[in-house]
Amino acid sequence: MLSVDWQTRTINPMVLLFGVLVADIIWMAHMFASGQRPLVCSLCGRQTVVPQGAQFCPFCGARFPPMPPT
Repeated sequence: MLSVDWQTRTINPMVLLFGVLVADIIWMAHMFASGQRPLVCSLCGRQTVVPQGAQFCPFCGARFPPMPPT
């Protein structure tokens, strides 16, 4: 809503891109704080967010590599 100039009915792309950047930073901070890791399955190629300790892809059942100790 903030990226729209209502008088000329145009969208300011810089405000829109800044909003996307802020949302991405918030998402990355949440992922880091929650201990989850995004992975790409080596068998089916889908990217998924895997909770701590997950061993298998939820889509195809392929085994994930072991997580390094924390």
